[in-house]
Amino acid sequence: MHQRHLPASPNWYCSRCSDINGKGVLGFGAKNTIYLLNVTAASPAVTGELSGHTERVSGFAFCSHDGQEHICASTSDDKTVKIWDSEQKILLKEHNVHQSTISAVHWSPVQKLLLVTGDEKGIVVCYWFSSNDTQSFFPEPRTIFCLSCSPHEENYIAVGYKDGMIVVIDISKKGEVIHRLRGHDDEIHALAWCPRPREEPLYGRSEDNADGGNGATEGAELGCYLASGSRDQTVRIWSTARGKGVMTLKLPFLKRRGVGVDPALKERLWLTVHWPKRRPSQIVSSCFGGEMVMWDLMKSGKQKWSLLGSSPEGQNHSRIVFNMSSFCSGDRELLLSTSMDRELLPPAGTERHFILRRRRTDVLLGRRLSSVGLVCQDDFGPRPCRREPTPQSAFVATSSSPSACYCHLLVRKGISSYAGAERTCYLAVGCRASVWCVRITLDRDPADIKCWDLASLECCWTLPTLGGFVYCLSLSPVATGCLALGVGDSMIRVWNTLSLQNQYDIKTFWQGIKSKVTALAWHPLKEGSLAFGTDDGKVGVYEVYSNKPPQISSTYHRRTVYSLTWGPPVPPMSFGGSGDKPSYSLYSCAGEGVIFQHDPWKLSGEASNIDKLIRDTNSIKHKIPPHTDLSWKPDGSILAIGNEDGSIEVLKAPMLKLLCTVQQHHKIINSLCWHHEHSSQNELQYLLASGSSNATVYIHDLRSAIETPSESPVLVTEPFRTLSGHTNKITGLAWSPHQDGRLVWDVLKEQPVCNYRGHSGRLLCVQWSAVHPDLVWTGGDDFTLQEWAVSKQEHITPPKSKKRVEIEKKRGPQKKSKKKKKAPGKGGMKPEESELPLGEEMKGAAGSGAEEGQSDNDEEEEKNADGPSVTGWSRESSVDTRGTETVQNGEKFIHAVKREVKEEKKREKSDLSLKKRKPRSILPLSTSMDHRPKEELQQDCLTLAAVRHSHGQSRACVPGSGDHIQLGLFTDRDALYRMFQEEEESHMEAGHYDSMVYLRLWKGDLIGAINLAVEKGELTDHLLTGYQVWARTVEAYVKQLCHHEQFLKAASHLVSIHKLYEAINLLKSHQFYREAIALARARLQPEDPVLKNLYMSWAAVLEKDGHYTTAAKCYFAADSSFDAAKIVAKKGDVMSLKTAANLAWISGESELAHSLSLRCAKDLMLSQDWVAAQEVLRTQDSLLGHRLMFCVNEILTHSLADTDVVTWTVASSHTWSKSCEENFLSTVHRVWQSEFGVAAADLVKVKTLHQQLRAIENPPATTSVPMKQLLSHISLDVTLCALSQLLGEWPSTLEELLQGLTRGSEVGHFTLMTEMCQLLLPQGLESVALYKQKLDTSDERSVAISQSVEAFVCYQLMYKKWWNYSETSALTNNTISNGHHLTENSHNEDEAECKGEAQSDGTFSEGLWKVLLSEPHANLQATQRAIAEIQRRVTSLIQQHSQCKETRVSPEALSTSQSETSEEPGGSTSGNGESLATLTAQVAEHHKVLTAIPELIRKYPFPDVMECCIVFLHMEKHFTLFPQHICAEATTLLHKYGTTESLCKAWQRLTH
Repeated sequence: MHQRHLPASPNWYCSRCSDINGKGVLGFGAKNTIYLLNVTAASPAVTGELSGHTERVSGFAFCSHDGQEHICASTSDDKTVKIWDSEQKILLKEHNVHQSTISAVHWSPVQKLLLVTGDEKGIVVCYWFSSNDTQSFFPEPRTIFCLSCSPHEENYIAVGYKDGMIVVIDISKKGEVIHRLRGHDDEIHALAWCPRPREEPLYGRSEDNADGGNGATEGAELGCYLASGSRDQTVRIWSTARGKGVMTLKLPFLKRRGVGVDPALKERLWLTVHWPKRRPSQIVSSCFGGEMVMWDLMKSGKQKWSLLGSSPEGQNHSRIVFNMSSFCSGDRELLLSTSMDRELLPPAGTERHFILRRRRTDVLLGRRLSSVGLVCQDDFGPRPCRREPTPQSAFVATSSSPSACYCHLLVRKGISSYAGAERTCYLAVGCRASVWCVRITLDRDPADIKCWDLASLECCWTLPTLGGFVYCLSLSPVATGCLALGVGDSMIRVWNTLSLQNQYDIKTFWQGIKSKVTALAWHPLKEGSLAFGTDDGKVGVYEVYSNKPPQISSTYHRRTVYSLTWGPPVPPMSFGGSGDKPSYSLYSCAGEGVIFQHDPWKLSGEASNIDKLIRDTNSIKHKIPPHTDLSWKPDGSILAIGNEDGSIEVLKAPMLKLLCTVQQHHKIINSLCWHHEHSSQNELQYLLASGSSNATVYIHDLRSAIETPSESPVLVTEPFRTLSGHTNKITGLAWSPHQDGRLVWDVLKEQPVCNYRGHSGRLLCVQWSAVHPDLVWTGGDDFTLQEWAVSKQEHITPPKSKKRVEIEKKRGPQKKSKKKKKAPGKGGMKPEESELPLGEEMKGAAGSGAEEGQSDNDEEEEKNADGPSVTGWSRESSVDTRGTETVQNGEKFIHAVKREVKEEKKREKSDLSLKKRKPRSILPLSTSMDHRPKEELQQDCLTLAAVRHSHGQSRACVPGSGDHIQLGLFTDRDALYRMFQEEEESHMEAGHYDSMVYLRLWKGDLIGAINLAVEKGELTDHLLTGYQVWARTVEAYVKQLCHHEQFLKAASHLVSIHKLYEAINLLKSHQFYREAIALARARLQPEDPVLKNLYMSWAAVLEKDGHYTTAAKCYFAADSSFDAAKIVAKKGDVMSLKTAANLAWISGESELAHSLSLRCAKDLMLSQDWVAAQEVLRTQDSLLGHRLMFCVNEILTHSLADTDVVTWTVASSHTWSKSCEENFLSTVHRVWQSEFGVAAADLVKVKTLHQQLRAIENPPATTSVPMKQLLSHISLDVTLCALSQLLGEWPSTLEELLQGLTRGSEVGHFTLMTEMCQLLLPQGLESVALYKQKLDTSDERSVAISQSVEAFVCYQLMYKKWWNYSETSALTNNTISNGHHLTENSHNEDEAECKGEAQSDGTFSEGLWKVLLSEPHANLQATQRAIAEIQRRVTSLIQQHSQCKETRVSPEALSTSQSETSEEPGGSTSGNGESLATLTAQVAEHHKVLTAIPELIRKYPFPDVMECCIVFLHMEKHFTLFPQHICAEATTLLHKYGTTESLCKAWQRLTH
């Protein structure tokens, strides 16, 4: 399925997580997957995966018996044991006998199909695969680290424990302990039996043998040696006959890179041992820093070891080796090793966070404590214990002495931080009563799998692996084949994909990164200069051919960097002489929605935000939407910017003047990509591909907007091509550099080319090979990079999501009954029912969001139900996606934590009665008004807009009172005081006099507050003001109130001592925005910037939470009407769009109102609600042209309702759209005049409408276009035709009529074309003749257009005549160019009947065949067919050349095979071998012929002349309708231009 593969990193700290069978298949566990590799001495090849575990794979082993080598077993932290068939890659059996985490596994080398596993509770389980029987033993109450079955005694099993104990048990005696081998004083990491059954004499040092012997064993034939590796830095050889150790090997202290052994490496040592089958006197063990040594047990002297990979630098692993296994390949014995090759180190400038309250959910480095668990250990060692505390004790210091504090490592349950998976861990250090958290990151070198030759002790090859998501790929434009990978393990990998010596020639860069690499971009000209962006907002440039650390930009983004690109400098960097500025600037776009321009010559300088330039150049006053992606056109002239609201802005360099805005997507733009410039068709370079969070790719043709820009920016609402078929959000786009219009889609045909299904998770990036036209690289969240060939894929479209189908089935029949809600507010409900405790409502939120956020939440539930392929790499600036990578293996733990949190909440609720009740809400009435249905909330926005912009509706509305009490917060101070008055009355009725006092204090009515307190007997200490000492006391009391989270009361005390701004800041900082705004509006001047800042800050919070209508009110209050309308439209439904359009119109934002109204009307048109669509458009005078087009569309839909074209029902329609007796265009003109006031008398108005509609992009039709959209395109053509007819511009009338006629033919819908001919030209050729009379016969353009229209009329008449004559004939299918089926007669009696009908009707007029049998058009079509055929052969030749390289077929054989199957441009078989140069020359010749054909012949469509010739000859044979000279003309044309194979076959079948 794939060519080359970079798999995920093997899991760490497992005693046996990789194994190899006798056939050279290596399996290793990585995350919760097992990867399989075919291993040779030359290179590895990834052959597949075994997926099924839900948590980390902790062990893997093959069955070693002959004929059973394909059987393998795996264990996991999900406490299951699975048996697999590695050849079929299917699950055979599984069991879950273990109740604790499984830590060891081994297949018995003697007993067939016996699998032994051990867990951390000390349970050993024997499982017989054939009988499915299990037997459990409990030899010791200790934690098992490893075990190994004896290769000589079928019942013996050696078990190693955490405390250094080794036992040998006999499973035939119910797990009786045969030997207890004591000597190690720390964890046993590995056990290995000697492959020789007898204990031969060993040479050991005197200090290694307590009895003074030489290591020989008496009764050697009874025992077998056992080797063990321990964390105590020793390897011991044990005699199982004597039950004691016979040799101790201490690890040598090897020096590397001129330095000694790092003490931290000793602490994190993992000592694994392996005993090769062919070397009974030699064992291999790991060492401190990734070195591997071979011990010669028979060698005398002090140094018994030899270092593997000692000759060249860099052959050895750089970090701890965990597993080793060997197999024999011919006469060579190969050893496979897996390692850590990353280390846990605190980065420079470690971040520290002080936890003040343990019971609250504090945030550490962006992660919540509720999503992590605690793993406790005495030091930062390799094996954490499994004790888990409750959430409230997650941070407890284990010692009150600073010198005796302990460390706690926070990881997800069931996934050790050593598992090789990508994550950020936290080291919490308890010290006295405080807890400090230090961020620990996985850093430095990549993990590798190495193959060693045990004879030479040298490394044969290295397979790099990946320790994180593959976020981005970038192919160097200078160094061919140099591919850069940005990975989530904080490293950049640069892969020389064209290396002949090493197919995995990869260099790794880690210095200065220290975070996930999320964006990469090679410099267009400077070789080796690679820009990178990270998850923490860092931007830097690496020089990959030097040893220098990267240059880091001094300007950091606040969030993840999603996109990097090089482009021409723009102001202010473009100012200055040519030698004073760089030729390219670096542009970065991040999650906060900002694009920075960095100076690569001076990254230490401050980067510039290009939004300022965009604002100044285009005079933009409103809020610019957050940016999510950018892409420079390859020539550097145009910049495309994608936004969070789904819009795409196209700007011209260097001043970034806005040329057009593409508004097709309605969700966040994830990817933009321009077509390359080296295309054979020059117009393709203007194609821009865009992908968003809705699963559709749009292709935009921006040629007209770029080449002929208008004075004001153009709004593009129709895509050039629509690529539908993906089932989830689009994460990456890449054009093929070898073929025109290829995106793994045939863009021009709107057809997918292939679907690759090799990944097990979401794809995050894609890149075409610059050398091989058939190869693609993809990276994803399964920690893999895969190389695959397009031509070898079996599938074309992705599979449907089963989970999504199930969800839809479950949700379909369920209808939730909505309870009727009482109208909230004054009199709507009782005060005691509506009031909320002060501070208990959601901070910063407008309400529950049950109305506004309903569809969004449902959508998110559907996304989450699709598993890991849905929830990850998202660019929403309101969502922080860092940290999503730990979800996959931590699913169960999250649910467990949620249950614990719920239990904790229950306990907290039970304690509420014991605590002092919090004060009630101070603004209960206005707050409750934000808990109403969406329709009422949107009406509030319209009312507020009318009030603020002084329209007539303001007289019927009094903000701050009655039903509009909630609007008092967003208008002026008088309205706010009215709102306060009603709130006071509400508090008065409820008896809440303290809240009334607060409101009067906030208004500045101190006297009134004191009088009220005296009257009601509620006089409190904070009303006594005026003394400095008392003021200081109040300040101290405020701090105390804040400590107890009584922020509203604290703010009121600050107001009482005239610290107004401090009170406002206090409320804002704790997200009491409503109260802060009420206080600021009551006491501050309207122009105070603090007030506007409050509104904007609250709007941002509300927008993030999905409360769009309340956010819109905030924008209105801050005089940002444009942003208010945009935020309401963000919902995307028809009601929201209609409301947003009205808001924009009321606010005077005409352009925005225009686009929103049009977008709403198009949605209504798709639902066939014509009345509502016209109502929406009626509000905008600038949309009269679109109203005319919708009118034509409605009439056209009703006219086609009785045909096979329109198969849907209409929701609503106008009476004037019903069918009538007059012709179609006359009906259109009559309705226009009566309903829209458009007539020929007002030529200026008609001309303006014509120009307006001409500016709309109307792309050519394709077969994948839905019928409703196709009718919309035809309606635009017909509307332009009708307007041109009113203007008397007859050539344009006929040209636009031709476009409407031919759209049905373009998509192969003959019925549609026929019906359009009858509607637009009801009299057929006579109608065409009437148009021709109004044309200037001397105008070549007019003549060419009329000839094409006449030809299409004759074309459909030809088929009608044929079908009428052959109505009773038997049909045989033979599809030709336009998709219709040509037929032939098979019954003589039917032929006779048809001939009789033909004679009665007479023959065709000669004008019919004269029009259709056009030799210039036949020449044009034959040339185009020849060019297409050569292009097909070129593609085939390239693919066969690739296969030749892979299978080593000779070029001569390839040329011969190609020549046997290829055709000449005319259709004859070529007898000579073809080459790319020959085919290229042929294409050049045909292009010369094409150029010689007149432009007017090439410009306008024409029916297929060869098709018409074949139909004529067929009809002549069966019906005798034509004179002989017509048949002779058709035959001549066929002989001259119809010699391709397909046409010859059709000719043979239908005329012979």
